Order: sequence, then structure tokens, then C-alpha cells
Amino acid sequence: MSECPLHLHCESIEDELHMRLETQMLGAEGARQINEAIKDALDMDGKGASTTPNVVRVDLAQVSGMGSAAIGAFIVLHKSLDAKACRLELDNPNKSIREALEFLKLDRVLTITSRQ
Repeated sequence: MSECPLHLHCESIEDELHMRLETQMLGAEGARQINEAIKDALDMDGKGASTTPNVVRVDLAQVSGMGSAAIGAFIVLHKSLDAKACRLELDNPNKSIREALEFLKLDRVLTITSRQ
């Protein structure tokens, strides 16, 4: 399956950054866009005075599939956020994405929640 256009919606709520993703297939280009959007929102490059939230919540409810590049990007993002005492949460993955993350044992590293 080829990668589809990605729509990102970011919102800061108290001490959390909420990011809602809308795409059929999340691949390498989508992963790059997510990382850039989060870096911009958190100013992880140190270009300005930004406050890091306690949680970055990524809502996957509108994502049908996820490639290995996107999974790898979430692992890298988790590590960089963890170094800033910030937790990455993947919310509302569909059954196949959740099963893939559990098969890879990433549910032991990443916080995966269902809020719907």
C-alpha cells in the first residue's frame, strides 16, 4: 500500500500537546512530517524559549495502516521526548496497528491507549 496524504491537527491543552493524524497509510514521509510538526510545536531544536509539555498525545483513530518507518519514527520520538521528561502516548490505534505494536513488543516501551 502506498503512502497517502497526511493531515495534522495540533493543539496545546494545559500541559499536553495533542496531535490528531488523518491518513490511510502512515509511512516514511508522514513520519517526517510528524517529527517536524512536533519539533516545531516543542521547539526541540532549541531555537526559542518553549515549555515542553508533560505529554505528547498522538491520536491514531483516523490512521488505517502504519509502515515500519513510521514505527521507527515513533521510537526515536519517544527517546527524544523521554530525555525531556515528556511522555509520548499513541491513542486509539486500530486493531491491526495495536497488534503490530504488541507483536514487536513496543507496548512495553510506548504508551498505547484507547480513549474512544
